[in-house]
Amino acid sequence: MNKKIFLILGLILTLISLQGVYAWESTQLELSLTRYEPLPAQPGQYVTVYVQIENDGSIDAQDAVLEILDSFPFEAVSDQDRIKNLGIIKSQDSYITNFKLKVDSNAVIGTNKLKVRYTPDKNSDLWMTRELSIEVKDSQATLGINQVELSPEQVLPGEETELTLTIKNSANVVFRELKLKLDLETTTATDLPFVPMNSASEKQVSLLKPGELTKVSFNLATYPTSTPGYYKLPLLISFYDDEGNLQEQETIIGVVISASPELKIVSEHIDEIVNPGELIRIKSINKGINDLKFLDIEVQASEDYKIVSQSESYIGDLDSDDYRTTDFQIDSKKEQYELVIKATFKDENNEEYQQTFNVPVKILEHKNGKSGISFGTIFFLIVIAGLGYYIYKLKNPKKKKIN
Repeated sequence: MNKKIFLILGLILTLISLQGVYAWESTQLELSLTRYEPLPAQPGQYVTVYVQIENDGSIDAQDAVLEILDSFPFEAVSDQDRIKNLGIIKSQDSYITNFKLKVDSNAVIGTNKLKVRYTPDKNSDLWMTRELSIEVKDSQATLGINQVELSPEQVLPGEETELTLTIKNSANVVFRELKLKLDLETTTATDLPFVPMNSASEKQVSLLKPGELTKVSFNLATYPTSTPGYYKLPLLISFYDDEGNLQEQETIIGVVISASPELKIVSEHIDEIVNPGELIRIKSINKGINDLKFLDIEVQASEDYKIVSQSESYIGDLDSDDYRTTDFQIDSKKEQYELVIKATFKDENNEEYQQTFNVPVKILEHKNGKSGISFGTIFFLIVIAGLGYYIYKLKNPKKKKIN
C-alpha cells in the first residue's frame, strides 16, 4: 500500500516538473544587463542598473515580474526598486526597466554579483535566478559619464543627431590622454543602424583635473531603413592615471530610435442596407514606419447618429503599410455626417497613444431598403414612357372601320 502511495506522489511531482519546464520553454524569458550608472559603481554610493527582459518563446508572458534579491554589497533602496511588475511581454518582444541600488561602503573592489529573479507569471512558482556582474571601484580612481544628451532628443530613421557625453573626473588625481571611442566600425543597417557623420568616432581630451567636467560630442546618422527600438552603442574609454598606468573601461550608451505613428482612418460605403440603419465600413491604415500594437477603435456617441451594433472593435497588431477593416451598424437621419472614432494603440517602444478621428460618411442608399430614386428621376421616366407611347401611335395609326 505504501509503495502505491509513493508511486502516485512520484508521478504527481514528475507532472508538475514537466509542466514547469514546458511553461519556461514556451515563454523563454531571457534577462540581460544593458548598463549601469555610474560606471564603475562606487562603495557607499548609489547605482542605477538597467536590465532587459526578452521573450524568445512562442507565447506571451501574461504577468511577468522581476525581483531584486538583496545580496552583498547591493541593496534595493525601496520596494518599488525591489519588485518590478512588468505585466504582459509579448512573444518575440522585450522590455527594459531600471532600479536604484545602494552599494555597501565595505564593498570589495572588483567584480561583484547582483542576484535577481524573474518569472512569466507572478502567481506561479516558476522563477529563474540570474547573477549580474557589476564592477565596483574606489572613487579615488573613477571616470564616469554624468550625462547623455541627444539633439534633437527624438532620433528618427534617416536623420542626423548629435550625441553629447558629459565626462567627470571624480577622483582626486589628474587623468591624462583620455580617449573616448564609439565602437561603430562594424556597424551595418542590420545590427547598429548608426554611422558617424562629419566627425570621427573617437574623441580625445588631453587632461582632466580632479572634479572637472568636460563634454565630447559625436555626430551620428541613422539609416533610413532603421527599425524603431532600443539600441546599445559600445563606448570604449581609456586614460592614464597619476601613476602612468593605462586604464581601460567599456560602457554602453543607450539610444532610442523612434518615429511618430501615422494612423489614418477612413470610411467605405457598403452597398448593403440593414434595418435599422446602414453598415459603415471603417478602414484603419498604418501609413507610418512604426508597427502598431494593441490597436483598438471605438465609435463615440453623437447627436448625428445612433450606434446600433457594438461600438468598439479590437484590431490588435497593424504592420507598417497595412490596413484592417471593421463594420459598424449606424442609424442616422442624415445622408452626410462625421463618425467620431477614438483609436488607442502602442508603438514599437511601448509608448501609448490615443487619437480621435472625425471620419466623413456619405450614405449612397436611402433607408428601409428603398432605392434612391429622386422625384426628378421619376418625372424623367414618365416623360420617356409618354414619348414612347406617342411614337408608337404615330407608327401604328388606327384604321377606320368600313361598314
